[in-house]
Amino acid sequence: MMARSVARRSLFLLGASLGLVAGPSCRLLSPAAPPPPARGVVLVLAAGFGGGGAAERTPALVRLAASGRAFEAAFAPDPEPGAARAAVLGADGRSIAALFRARGAATAGLGGGRSLPLDPAAWDLHLADDLPAGAHESRLEAWLRARAGPFLVVAAVGADPGPVRGLPPPATAAGQLAPPLPRIAVADLAFSDRPGGTVRPPAWSEPARRRAESVHLERSMVADAALARLVAVVDRAAPGTALVVVGDPPPDRGAHGLLARPDALFDETLRSTLVVRTPGLARPGRSSPRLVSTLDVAPTLLALAGLAPEPALAGRSLMPLLTDPLAPGSTEVLSSVERKAGRVGRSVRSLRWRYSEWPDGSRELYDHDADPGETTNLAARPERRASVAEMSRLLEPSLPPAEGRSDASSSSTPPRSEPRPKRNVLIILVDDLNTRVGAWGAPVKTPAIDRLAARGVRFDLAYVPVAMCSPSRVSMLTGWRPERTGVWNNLDPPRPEGAVPLQERFAAHGAVTAAVGKVYHFPEQFRWAVSDRSADVAEEDPDARASGDDVQGLWVEAPGTDLDQPDGRRARRAAALLERFRSRRFFLALGLVRPHTRWIAPARYFALYPPETIALPPFPARGLADVPAIAVKTLAQPLPGLPLLGREPAGLVPDPAFRRRAVAAYQACVTFADAQVGVVLDALDRFDLWKDTVIVLAGDNGYHLGDHGGFFRKDTLFEEGLHVPLIVAAPGLPRTGAVVRSPVELLDLYPTVVELAGLPPAEGLDGRSLVPLLVDPAAAGRPAESYRRVQPPERAWSLRSDGFRYTLWPDGSEELYDLRSRAGEQENLASRPDRAAARARLRARLEALVASPRPAAEP
Repeated sequence: MMARSVARRSLFLLGASLGLVAGPSCRLLSPAAPPPPARGVVLVLAAGFGGGGAAERTPALVRLAASGRAFEAAFAPDPEPGAARAAVLGADGRSIAALFRARGAATAGLGGGRSLPLDPAAWDLHLADDLPAGAHESRLEAWLRARAGPFLVVAAVGADPGPVRGLPPPATAAGQLAPPLPRIAVADLAFSDRPGGTVRPPAWSEPARRRAESVHLERSMVADAALARLVAVVDRAAPGTALVVVGDPPPDRGAHGLLARPDALFDETLRSTLVVRTPGLARPGRSSPRLVSTLDVAPTLLALAGLAPEPALAGRSLMPLLTDPLAPGSTEVLSSVERKAGRVGRSVRSLRWRYSEWPDGSRELYDHDADPGETTNLAARPERRASVAEMSRLLEPSLPPAEGRSDASSSSTPPRSEPRPKRNVLIILVDDLNTRVGAWGAPVKTPAIDRLAARGVRFDLAYVPVAMCSPSRVSMLTGWRPERTGVWNNLDPPRPEGAVPLQERFAAHGAVTAAVGKVYHFPEQFRWAVSDRSADVAEEDPDARASGDDVQGLWVEAPGTDLDQPDGRRARRAAALLERFRSRRFFLALGLVRPHTRWIAPARYFALYPPETIALPPFPARGLADVPAIAVKTLAQPLPGLPLLGREPAGLVPDPAFRRRAVAAYQACVTFADAQVGVVLDALDRFDLWKDTVIVLAGDNGYHLGDHGGFFRKDTLFEEGLHVPLIVAAPGLPRTGAVVRSPVELLDLYPTVVELAGLPPAEGLDGRSLVPLLVDPAAAGRPAESYRRVQPPERAWSLRSDGFRYTLWPDGSEELYDLRSRAGEQENLASRPDRAAARARLRARLEALVASPRPAAEP
């Protein structure tokens, strides 16, 4: 109880301890005018002020509150201090520094590393020490005196608020145990390890409690001394400057017992010090009891400096509360915590309640009218069902905060008029995914992909230009054919000169861009605001095969759960980014590696497909006998680790037992990948993003599963190597669940996504927008689509049109397949006299496309 009383007393140090808390009489005073624009603004990020401190130990902070406005109910968006600071500062084009510089203001940053996590290049002046002392004080003072226009200074002060070390052991008496808490909220366990349930943390011993309080006060004193020096410099060099102080979320001091982790979602771990002092402030010294978020700091800084607001910011300006501390404010404040493997808890604080939800279904509800210490979780009480339902609804706002909560009226300067994308974009690329998917009629369990198809439009005949990862992805994401990109295989340099990759076009129009997993084959060549192709990609070699005759090494029934697999972690990282960016315009790309070989997935997915139940395609006696020799020589390269089984050419595997096991393993990995797609779709549900987001799911190339005489590979000019699943979902589609049966290319996605997201049309692209087919799936598409593959020193070409596939090789050899017949690509009709007319027509069409591949030349 002593810790809670100290903590609660400290929350009011800026108002109640000085007799400054606003009372009912404030409403009887004359209405005050909003404060005039300040000369400049200084933002102080103070380690050690979280949750307040004893007033006698922080005199500089108390003096600032006495001449400014303290906010008694300010909460951080994340309980981890580094994440909370990063949220206040913003990132990239939406960082505080970038916003001020874009509006013509000078910027200075004091601090470095964890204390001020921004690139030094973002500042006109950057002083790397945490404390502006000595020579740094002189440099800052000279810089401030030289400022004639608006400016921003961001300073990090105080000691790093790391964990309290050396605490005495906790008490163990049963009577001192804390009330039950959701295990996921406070226990240091992986989400996959016993989700659900409760724990009873042991209580802290009194020596431990006193030690924590002492360390916290010491940190407050260090931060306060640094704040005093900084305020003195600012007042000397730039009178008329506004100052904003934000304290980190406080360290755990034992109110809920000895927790295995400090980043729980309680009031005491989220409440932050927030003080604003500005010239012309109405009723200085009166604190505000209104709910605010530290995300409100960025729009407030712009308003204090008289600069144009930024509509994309998640917070709202505090200017109304600076005019009147009891003005209407927010009715709720949102917070969340991100943990490993995508464990994300979300919390909302209203005037009365704090409510938290966790991914395993655990919930917390605390009544601050009756239980300000949050000691009794009411979420399971039948009489509180209505309160739980209402608070849960608040976690799913009808509009993203950037549009529904920003305070554009806080400044008379109109917002910027540059075009911004009207919709978000989510692209999911699945490596080596062929059309062996439930929505395409295959006997494979893919409920998530099928669900997406029901909400969007499925393109039944979508094809890639080259059946290989890098050329396919580069062509799709630049909008250029391989003739222009110069990327024909996985070794060619992937960054074509002059091309504007899709994510960079969105970044240029204000979207935050993020890549998780394999998006480009060489990710270091492409720019993203957030790129997470981290060690979990390096830990596996997707091209690795078992050595010798150990064909079983091609598939692995892995122990553990989805979270033990890199793709499982990627999907949850993508879901966490959806929450992080839901208040901004975003372009997020997720690359899943499975079902690329090796075929590795948790054992439970293999159990879905017993090999003896797999129906194999026929194994024709003639095999590839009617395929031109140049094609067989090129396509049938040895496949390391696979037995030749006495059959030539190398790489063909006729053994039915092996084929069944291989197909079963591939299908297990497809279902595993589908489950990860489901994680991301569930996040779209939770954060209400379907209404604002364009979603694309595609395979980057097809894959052979024992067809054409036993191929297990992709780089061919057969249908199985080039045909991929493609689904597009977007707000306002007139016919969801529809199917387009006209041939399309992944090349067409670039102009399609640009149009659906509301960006200006991109010039010089080779693809065509699919929006007309999304509006009317029965509309006519292209008369033909061409695809090619590298054939050193020349190229082979293939055409898919009118139910036929026609392929022309550099030596003049031809292939013609009637895909409408039962034989399909098992029978080459190129030499048949009765097919001469069809062959000639398709050859002429193919040669015309090869001569002029740009879409403008097509009829």
